[in-house]
Amino acid sequence: MDTILEFQLPIMLFLQKIQNGVLDAIAEIITIMGEAFIPILIICWIYWCWDKRKGFGIISAMLSATVFMQVIKSIMRVPRPFMKYPDLITGKRVSTATGYSFPSGHSTTSGSFYGALAKYFRKYKWIFAVSIVLICLVPISRLYLGVHWPLDVIVGTAIGLSSAFALTILFDFLYERERAYIIFTMTCGTVLFAVAVILASLLDWAPSLMDKRAFGDFMTNTALAGGAFLGFSFERPMLKFKVAKTAGKRALTYLLGLLFGILIGGILLFLVPYFIPTAKYLFEFLGYCFLGVWISYLWPLFAVKFGWMEQDTPTVEGM
Repeated sequence: MDTILEFQLPIMLFLQKIQNGVLDAIAEIITIMGEAFIPILIICWIYWCWDKRKGFGIISAMLSATVFMQVIKSIMRVPRPFMKYPDLITGKRVSTATGYSFPSGHSTTSGSFYGALAKYFRKYKWIFAVSIVLICLVPISRLYLGVHWPLDVIVGTAIGLSSAFALTILFDFLYERERAYIIFTMTCGTVLFAVAVILASLLDWAPSLMDKRAFGDFMTNTALAGGAFLGFSFERPMLKFKVAKTAGKRALTYLLGLLFGILIGGILLFLVPYFIPTAKYLFEFLGYCFLGVWISYLWPLFAVKFGWMEQDTPTVEGM
């Protein structure tokens, strides 16, 4: 492994030499576009307010890619450049570099999210163009900031794009077959939920058995994905919402959904652990799982109840 890292070191050293204040600011802005917060903001608009089927495909592709990426991270445990060579490489925006290095989470997220966005909305030339640019620039920003190796971003981008262009075919197929859709989302959601619960419990109460750097982000990714897939499995037979027809209702749905989601999720993620630090990871699990369910099911349920979304008659094939 050391030989592989040393082989990549000249690229990292070159990027360190060209660093300056302007490029630092540009790189940090670009890298933010590969962090989960921005894709989730866009996904909520697509799923709640624009095209439900495409929203399902995009978020499922992104979550599948990031969970797979975290599995590899937890196995490989490659040190980040600024950790391996602290005298040679200065890491920037290290607050988002919480796990191991290989593969790159930002590159995986941008490849899966912007790749799926480009695929589904390719008729909108500006969306396609911006997506392609960010798929290229987010990985470069991670190299420039000294938090990833070249191989990290190459593999991360490959995982993301594979999910965006291969798994979306599966998700589109499932979406048109209601029973298969419900079985698939319920199975995935249950398995991921169980994995996240076990990881959170071990991280809180058996820390000597767990590498927090390896499994902390793994837990939050599986919690978010588990909550989202479980929410999808509830929404289809029990709610079956339709996007509102008027722009006013769509805007209201989006803004209020974000407001309450961030408020409740923030309480679970930050406020409660402050008072109960012994269960920090358990409440992180609850917070991320809640956000997944909120996006896929709970907020559409409230929006339908208040008349901001419409509803089809919920039915399940063959039932």
